[in-house]
Amino acid sequence: MRIKIDDIRSKFDNKKDFFKYLKENKKDLIKQKKSLPITSADIAVRLDAAKMFEGITAEALMFKFEPMRNWNEKVYELYKDDSINQHSIGLQYVNIELAINDPDMKEEYAVWEKFYNQIINKEEAEKEGFFWAVRESKIYENSAVLWGANKMTPVLKKEMQGEKMIIDAVGNLANFMDTHMDVMIAGNWNKSIEEKGNTIPILHDHLHTVSARIGKTIDVYTQNVSVSELAKLTMAKKEMKRPKPKANIYQFAAK
Repeated sequence: MRIKIDDIRSKFDNKKDFFKYLKENKKDLIKQKKSLPITSADIAVRLDAAKMFEGITAEALMFKFEPMRNWNEKVYELYKDDSINQHSIGLQYVNIELAINDPDMKEEYAVWEKFYNQIINKEEAEKEGFFWAVRESKIYENSAVLWGANKMTPVLKKEMQGEKMIIDAVGNLANFMDTHMDVMIAGNWNKSIEEKGNTIPILHDHLHTVSARIGKTIDVYTQNVSVSELAKLTMAKKEMKRPKPKANIYQFAAK
């Protein structure tokens, strides 16, 4: 079952004991993360994010697709009106490592030291003191969502050819820590792109059914993008307010 991070932390008086729990249960946590589907959650993009990320580029997982009016007219119209600006991938973890900012935990600290400098939003990692480094993943789908686990997933380009619409959207951004505490290492999705390519479906809200398809995938590719520009695109659109959670929305998969 899924356990919220606050539910876990409430059992411990200090961070050191919490980190010890993560270390001792790492194998089970990774096993559960690999076996459970990943869905979207909220992450804040600060108003000054564009300035914060100026000059930074990162690898984006990109989806080029054609929204089909006869498959889902509502979603088609939302893309046409520029009302969709967040996306989220459905994935399975293949190679994932736990990173902890504690020199006493040698193995996990070595992972922290290896990947920390690659993280774009380092303040999030520093605040929590740990993250999951995803070195390889299997990509199953890309969905248009209200609240992406990674908000830096807007539409980059929209081309209209009469009523035919072609969208280039960011499915995920490498090296940006999301609300699952995941840092998708650049290139982690390369194998999926090579093996599946444009057979990866475009859905809405991670509903893994044929009726959830909203468009035809034309291409799946990676592209280096300006993180500052992604932040501007994200903040430029009027965002629906997410209901305030009762507890920290960061989640773990655990027995």
